[in-house]
Amino acid sequence: MNGTMNKKEFTKKVLQYVKDALPEELAEAQVCTASLDLWADGARMVLLVIRPWDSTTIGFCLDKWYQGYLDKKETAETTAAAVINDRRLYCIPQGNSMNLEGGAVIYA
Repeated sequence: MNGTMNKKEFTKKVLQYVKDALPEELAEAQVCTASLDLWADGARMVLLVIRPWDSTTIGFCLDKWYQGYLDKKETAETTAAAVINDRRLYCIPQGNSMNLEGGAVIYA
């Protein structure tokens, strides 16, 4: 692909890299992207990973990584690696009353 990718192209590439590189424990995870309008300053593009063992959805906002790509500090590959290596994807600390099974957590 020549030139600079737009946000949609960047997101699609990150999505594919994440799908292709998930470790065995997340091989059955569902991975998708969505534009979510949950913030006061407008919608953000997020990558969602739904863990197969408890259906918890972990979301990663891609907007900052896309800006890093535009600033030539990030690539789709380094973004995917950051997602895959984020320990929060594998384990979320839970307090006594916190049960996230089937819930969602999005990291901005």
